Amino acid sequence: MFVKEKPKLHFQRYEFKYHIPMRLADKIVPALLNYMDFDSHVGDSKDHSYDVHSIYLDSSGLKNYHEKIEGDLFRKKLRIRSYTKNVKPNDTVFVEIKRKHNMVIIKDRISMPLSSAITLASATGHRSMFKEEDHDVIDEFMLDKSVYGMRPKVLVSYKRKPLVGRTGSNLRVTFDYDIQ
Repeated sequence: MFVKEKPKLHFQRYEFKYHIPMRLADKIVPALLNYMDFDSHVGDSKDHSYDVHSIYLDSSGLKNYHEKIEGDLFRKKLRIRSYTKNVKPNDTVFVEIKRKHNMVIIKDRISMPLSSAITLASATGHRSMFKEEDHDVIDEFMLDKSVYGMRPKVLVSYKRKPLVGRTGSNLRVTFDYDIQ
C-alpha cells in the first residue's frame, strides 16, 4: 500500500535505467540492503513493493514515443499516475510533467482527484478548475496538450521495489517488474 503524503512539487535528479533479469535483481537486492533500506512507501507489503499505474498522453503521431525510441536527449512527457490499482473518481492521483535534459530528469507533479485529472486530460479542462498554486503546472500541461494534440494513449502498470540510501544522500534504486 502506498502511503499518502504531500508530494514534491518540483525536483530533479539523475536517472539511469538498465534492463536486468529478475533472477539477477533478486541477488542484488540483499547486497544493497547492507547500505540501503526499503522506501517507506512500501508500507507493510510482504514483498517490499507497490503498484504503479500511469496513463501517458501522446499526439496522434506518437511524438513522445518516437522521441523516446530515438533516444532524444531533450524530451518531455505528460502522464497521470496512481499507486492504487482500482482508482475511484475521488481518489488522489498525480498529474506529472517529466522532462529529460541529457542525463537530468526534471519532474513537476501535482495531486488531484482522478475526476479532475480526467477533466484536465480531456478537451474540457480549464485552469480555473484547479488550485491557484498548481496553475504553472496546469498551464504547461494544457499548453503541450493543446499544441501537440495530446490525448491519453496508453496505460502502463508494474510493481516497483524501491530502496533508498541510508546516508541521507539522494540515492534511490528501484526495480520495476511485472510490466504490463
